[in-house]
Amino acid sequence: MRGFRSVVLIIAAGCTSGTDPNTVPSCDDSPSPPGVLIDLPADEATHSEDLEWWYWAGHLQDERNRWYGFQMVFFLSNVVDHWAQLGHHSIVDPADSSFHHLMTIGVGRPRQVAGGYDLALPRISARGDSQGGVLHGKIDDYRLDLELDNLKAPVFHHGDGYTEYSVGGYTFYYSHERLEASGTLTTPTEQLAVKGTAWFDHQWGDLSEVRALGWNWFAVQLDDNREIMVFQIHDGSNTVFADGTLTDEDCNTTRLQDGDFSITATGEWQSPHTGCTYPLGWEISVQTMSFTLTPVLLDQELHELLPPIPYWEGAATVSGDVSGRAYVELTGHCK
Repeated sequence: MRGFRSVVLIIAAGCTSGTDPNTVPSCDDSPSPPGVLIDLPADEATHSEDLEWWYWAGHLQDERNRWYGFQMVFFLSNVVDHWAQLGHHSIVDPADSSFHHLMTIGVGRPRQVAGGYDLALPRISARGDSQGGVLHGKIDDYRLDLELDNLKAPVFHHGDGYTEYSVGGYTFYYSHERLEASGTLTTPTEQLAVKGTAWFDHQWGDLSEVRALGWNWFAVQLDDNREIMVFQIHDGSNTVFADGTLTDEDCNTTRLQDGDFSITATGEWQSPHTGCTYPLGWEISVQTMSFTLTPVLLDQELHELLPPIPYWEGAATVSGDVSGRAYVELTGHCK
């Protein structure tokens, strides 16, 4: 996923571990529970697999109750025995209908930090560990500086943090689903104090067999302190794999599989930049609950990329049985 086509990802979320991958409580401050194949905090650092990324997205509010969305991701990729870094960053300001994004690149590997990460590319940087982190980004006349603190235990996807895909390849994957965010957002006219919540994903593995596929991914933070992650891997017309998780306020995570949830697009939007057509607006059912996700702005497409593989990555509001906010990623809709 994460819009790096030579780097295709698949995402899930939860807080599961142990012998039962479907419902396992894990909301203490211990590193990695027994049975989990990811070792935290050691695995916050870089790995030797051909593809790895660190991803943040979140929702910020200023003192006038004006909302903003942000995304930042760092990719580390081994291309023909040479390490390369790639970064994407975006900010959406729904009140003035503006969306700002950039791509930035680097060579070599980032500085290795035991039990943490220290990522730096032109105009964006991130450093931290399992307790939280610090983000910095500059796009156009916007500057974002945030401090992040983890509010819940890490979520290990697919039960033990590891899966092998039926189409080939494997991945290690975990998330910090709810972080408290605070800092400043500088706009073209003023500097604003902002606060809100963020979502963090870290994934690495062999994803070469799935890089030609696309996905629709939803990271939902509900106002009652629950999180939902659901996603569909698709070949352009058919879903070939679907998974997800539901995490309650006490960090008990239930794995969601086929039949536990459904995603239905309620509309579509054609990009004036690329001509790609994305499904925008969604009805999502999870177990007995129903939600409507509405983009805060239609045009949240990252299209000025190299190579030119655009994708839609945007903030959305959540209504229905419980209100909240979400980040959505859509790839593979430009074929």
